[in-house]
Parts: sequence; structure tokens; C-alpha cells
Amino acid sequence: MATGARPEVWILALNTATDALGVGVLHIGIDPGQPGDPVGVEILLEPPARRSGHSERLMPTVDEAMRLAGLGPAELGGVAVVAGPGGFTGVRTGLAAAKLIAQARGIPVWGLDTLDVLAAGCSASGLVAAMLDARRGDVFAAIYRPATGGQLAPERLDGPRLVALETFLSTLPAGEAVSFVGEGALRHRDLLARHPGARELPAEAHSIRPATIARLAAPGLLSGGMDPLALLPSYQRPPTMAPDWVAGAPR
Repeated sequence: MATGARPEVWILALNTATDALGVGVLHIGIDPGQPGDPVGVEILLEPPARRSGHSERLMPTVDEAMRLAGLGPAELGGVAVVAGPGGFTGVRTGLAAAKLIAQARGIPVWGLDTLDVLAAGCSASGLVAAMLDARRGDVFAAIYRPATGGQLAPERLDGPRLVALETFLSTLPAGEAVSFVGEGALRHRDLLARHPGARELPAEAHSIRPATIARLAAPGLLSGGMDPLALLPSYQRPPTMAPDWVAGAPR
């Protein structure tokens, strides 16, 4: 590292909670109280035509990102992962990988809410409504006001919660511009466009960037991370399929 340069920590950022897979290896310059902007390698993979799931693609993509960054495993300083809500299997896959890598290397781990990351990656003004499709007319959703000044993350005004889409729309404040972001916003774009304050976003705004994950997780990782045993999936609802011994499971 050049003389006078800020010390850096390399973060492995993982997102398997959404249909699109995201992996990044990024470094954060360490400044007291405020991490710098992440720089490094980001890989975003859209779902394949034949849905094979993230479990088959995650670790090969991690290996590729590490290769492109020119790093060995010993050079990682932390792992950041999107912990849900999202697809049940995808969330579990990402958390299992993040914990395994962190524990094997003896480095900190940090989990983030999917909707928080989506909102943080949206640069639009006005309100931000982050949403994922939860099927059967429901969405995982939360409302935010964009970060201002020295804020690292947007202010969450409501949520995250599992709610009927029509109900969620009825609770949005009247008279304000709203940017709908996330795969749920893409899936329901025709309905959302009817909202009087709706603002259209470019297609790339609906994907979770690994750089956003790393930026949000950096303060937690730099302060020591969290107990891997306390890093649990945030499903926001019970699985639709469960063993018979689970109370209330359909038979």
C-alpha cells in the first residue's frame, strides 16, 4: 500500500435473496466514523432460463470474483450477506455460505435486510418503496426517505412487512413522489404506474449491487461483526411447505 494511503479491508458481499444473484469482492477505505466508497469486482447474474437455483452458481461465482480481484482467501477482511426477506432457499444458501467462509477464515460477518439494501441503492428523490413479490397478491415491502447529509442509509418509515399489494399502496402518503424499486416493483409495474406519485426507474436500479451491500455492512464489520449464530434468516413469513410435525403445517 502506498505511503499516506488509507488502510483498506476487503469485503466479500453476497446476495442470494432475490432472483438475480450478486457477488462482489470490494475494498473499503477505513476512515474514523465513515467508510469510503467500495471499489473492486462486482458480478450480477440474472436467473437462467432453466432455474437451477443459486446453490449451484454461488461458490463458482465467488471463486471468479476472487480471481478477478486478484485476491486469495487470506486477504478477505469480512463477509456481508443479504439475510432476507426473499426466496427461502436462496436466503438459506447465502447465509450458510457467509457463515462458513467467515468461520473458516476467522473474519467478521454481517447480515442486511433485503429491502434496506434495495432502498440504499436507489438514488431517486422523494419516497422510496422497496418491494419483493411474495406471490398470491402479496409483497414484502417497506417505505423509506432517502439518506441526506452524512447519513449512510435511508430512513425507514414503515416496514419491512408482508402485506397485500393493494393494502400497501393505500398506506402510501398522499401527494409525494414515490420510486418503486425491486423485483416486486418490476413484476407489478403496470399496477404501480397508476399511483399518482409513481416515478419510473431505470432497469438497473431494481438489482441489488454488491457495492451497496459492502457499503452498508462496512461499519458493522469494522466494529467486529456479529455472532454467526445470531445471524438468522429474515423470512417475514413461515415456509409454504413444512414437515407434518411443524404446528399448523397442512397435511
